Amino acid sequence: MKNLRQLENVLEENINLMSDVMLAMPWHDQSFYERYLAETFRYVTHSCLLLKYSADKLEEGELKSCLYHHIDEEKGHEILAKRDLKFFNKSPDDFDELQVTKKIYEEMYQELDDLDPVAPLIGYSMALEGLSAKIACQLAVRLEKNFGKGCETFLKLHGEVDQEHAKEGLEILELLTEEQIPLVEDSIKKSSQRYLSFLKTIENISKKTVNAA
Repeated sequence: MKNLRQLENVLEENINLMSDVMLAMPWHDQSFYERYLAETFRYVTHSCLLLKYSADKLEEGELKSCLYHHIDEEKGHEILAKRDLKFFNKSPDDFDELQVTKKIYEEMYQELDDLDPVAPLIGYSMALEGLSAKIACQLAVRLEKNFGKGCETFLKLHGEVDQEHAKEGLEILELLTEEQIPLVEDSIKKSSQRYLSFLKTIENISKKTVNAA
């Protein structure tokens, strides 16, 4: 299927772009990493909620079952980010949620309402889980060296489990219609751009914190 081959190319391009940017972030800067964890906790809190929101719009069938299975696998992952932040004696409540973080999940709810009940979420998941599968374990090793063991559990776990999730994302495309594939592709692009804005905003805030100190 031509659209499917094109989607896979778009996915690879966007994962590579996000990987380059994410690896270049200042992971040695504690203020950056703390903010990253706080904001990650907030948007990951919506992972299961978004999956259920999408699944509840679908008729009974294999696709709906796949989403509910993914809910079981994603449960409690936000707690890992919260626990990693506690390593630095901080809590998500110590940080005001950024608008760029809200945009990640708020626009996804809107697209599930306006565009398609599942395709935008599939694209979003493929982009972020593909990114995680590619570089999260590498970042976890770097963070452990920078700050000590126990601060990197969120990235370490996702670098491991998203290896399989990334494969499942490609397989789930077989359950979609040909008309939904371009919507998935579009969501990969938009989700990647939102995540890049997320990272760059946190980087800019951490730079201001360092300069103020």
